[in-house]
Amino acid sequence: MSLEISMKNKTEFLNLFGLPVIDAHSLTLKSKANLYVLKINAGTFDYESMINELGNASTHYVLSRGRIQDLSQEEGKNWQLMSEVVSKFKDWGKNDGEGGELLLYCFLETHLNAPKLLSKMELKTANNDYIKGSDGIHLLKIADNDYQIIYGESKMYANLTDGIREAISSLKSLKDKGFNTEASLVDSNIMKESLNQEELAYIKSVLIPAKDPSNIIQRNNAFGVFLSFEIDISQWDLQNMKDEDIDNQIRSTVKSTFEAQFENIRNQIVKSGLDGHHFYFYSIPFLKKDNANISLDQTRKDIIKKITFNDSN
Repeated sequence: MSLEISMKNKTEFLNLFGLPVIDAHSLTLKSKANLYVLKINAGTFDYESMINELGNASTHYVLSRGRIQDLSQEEGKNWQLMSEVVSKFKDWGKNDGEGGELLLYCFLETHLNAPKLLSKMELKTANNDYIKGSDGIHLLKIADNDYQIIYGESKMYANLTDGIREAISSLKSLKDKGFNTEASLVDSNIMKESLNQEELAYIKSVLIPAKDPSNIIQRNNAFGVFLSFEIDISQWDLQNMKDEDIDNQIRSTVKSTFEAQFENIRNQIVKSGLDGHHFYFYSIPFLKKDNANISLDQTRKDIIKKITFNDSN
């Protein structure tokens, strides 16, 4: 028995990137790093396709399975469903992180195959609410009777060093406050999910400690982290570079930039006292190109602007 992932456009999302530049690299026995690069067209990442797939994924990220089922089983509810999704996002002009949260959800479901149990977006009552704690909670089955509850954290920073520091710091704060509050949210809200009795019994067997000594469930808390970073190609002589050379140089640059942070990641985990936990790191780069007004800050705003239909261009 298992819980299916909620995301419906898994293949389309992964196809945005092609083969990962770094795939499940073992930073330590308990920490794995993944680096993806969006497909490149004429020296620019294919942001339009990414935004389309994030928009497609947003419904199942924002709403519970149960709420989607309620709105989908009646004809004529499509507008209400989409309105509920859009209303949960903060105003794009003040939104500096929800695009990263959505990307983390997509990677945890598609690459790690860890279904969402709960996202903080589901708990919002208004689009400017701030839900403290992790960005989302996922369930990863390692083996029979062996599971990980994955607490998500995303940071969309231009500087990778800053993002790593702030992400690990946030996870340390989460652990210091205790996981019981997060676990209780899952236990209380999981009833909203469209689960049959067999699925519900399965989830409860993982979340609630077993009383049967012959069927003990091993459950460990783990962390999923999304990190963005920026590479500046403003001074690259793109007009005199072959398309293949542009692709290779971008991939080479982002790979070396990410690999240069491996020791820093290991040190931050140990420094924060989180070295007993499993970590799953996902990262994608964003471009900075001054003459085209392209930057990570602008792109992350564009993601929310277009997903919420506030793009006037």
